[in-house]
Amino acid sequence: MSQKILTALVENKAGVLSRISSLFRRRSFNIDSLTVGKTSDPEFSWMTISVDSKKTNIIQVEKQLQKLINILEVFEISKKEDFLRETVLVKISFDSKKLANVSKISEKFSAKKVKKKKKIIFELTDDPKNIENFISEMKKLKIYDFVRTGITAVRTQ
Repeated sequence: MSQKILTALVENKAGVLSRISSLFRRRSFNIDSLTVGKTSDPEFSWMTISVDSKKTNIIQVEKQLQKLINILEVFEISKKEDFLRETVLVKISFDSKKLANVSKISEKFSAKKVKKKKKIIFELTDDPKNIENFISEMKKLKIYDFVRTGITAVRTQ
């Protein structure tokens, strides 16, 4: 998948997210991930939207987003120049036989371990590519259940 990431500065007003998702729905574009968070000014939020650029005309999406009310700015994020992060939580059953292998993987990726009752949860915040690699390693052990937050990004320019 060829992933493109857009970030949009939006006003914190009711209906903004609905208008953006409706734009994607009307154009039959799929959103791979979407994160939203307030800025230092609580009247505004940054949205980070990840789409498959092979199935989505990113230039068309960017132009149409800029036309929506309550959207102040839209930028395409550069994976090489800008700062991207994602968080994953991986849950496993407590199994002492597999714990050594799981611990090696978590140490390799610097994942944080938290024990909850009979489960262990690993938390990793990193570049999306490293998140993919971490999940791939955990899948090899067949002891995973996970949830991802979606990409969040900030321009460095």
